[in-house]
Amino acid sequence: MKVDFQIIHSFKRRKLKEKLLFLLKETIDESTTISIEIEEKPEKIEGWSIFDWVEIKYNYPSGDKYIAGFSLSTEEELKDLANDYGQKLQSKTGIIDLVIKYNDEVMAISHQEYAKEIFELEMKLREAISFIFLDTYKEDYYNLLKDIEINIEPIDKKSKPDEDYFKAHFESELFFLNFSAYSKLNDTEYLKGLKYTSLIEAIKASNSYDEMKQKIQNRGIRKKKYQDFLARIKENLDPIEKLRNCIAHNRSIERSSNNKMIVNYERARDKLKESIGDF
Repeated sequence: MKVDFQIIHSFKRRKLKEKLLFLLKETIDESTTISIEIEEKPEKIEGWSIFDWVEIKYNYPSGDKYIAGFSLSTEEELKDLANDYGQKLQSKTGIIDLVIKYNDEVMAISHQEYAKEIFELEMKLREAISFIFLDTYKEDYYNLLKDIEINIEPIDKKSKPDEDYFKAHFESELFFLNFSAYSKLNDTEYLKGLKYTSLIEAIKASNSYDEMKQKIQNRGIRKKKYQDFLARIKENLDPIEKLRNCIAHNRSIERSSNNKMIVNYERARDKLKESIGDF
């Protein structure tokens, strides 16, 4: 396990590693989940079994304090140690003014597991939604969202994916929507108003008045079973997106007494899986 920390402190420059090791030992001694025996010889701190656990990367003077970066590394995965140690560092107010945690391998493993789970879930969701739009429009397969006022994500600042891009990557517009956009696919609020050019296109593409009328009136998702599915999944999209945003931006997942973000995510995940499976 490896974690990188950055702190602002006022320890004596040559005493930094020693102070960090003392605080690490206190953290381990006070822990109810970590059982490691550390030979206590303060006069020979180099002999401690945890001596090599802390590596100072830099310790830069900034005014009357120092900005320091160091790594905490252990051979085994000690799940709670990084956060417990971070809290111990923060408790030394007046000596340590700021503690920031960076590369946390335990967090990275957890994020990877959630990322894989969300990847599989979103692919199944896209497949179900794609089925709905393909069956609804039956043509113009790379312009399925033409009646909906939703912007797809650009490839870069200058261009959006087009039919050639979709074909090259075996994708569609649905791959460029986020979870919040999925909830708008059946919302009449986002149904585009009928523009003059769209009316002309409907006339050109119709062989009779009745056919033209159908094209105009039946825009958007019309089948009840499809509307019901899109309505059913709507309430379960936000908790998925909140967790995914934490993972995508490498932030810690919310920590609270009941781990609310995880509880909400797992409940929404299970309901979404059920909805897709039923569909």
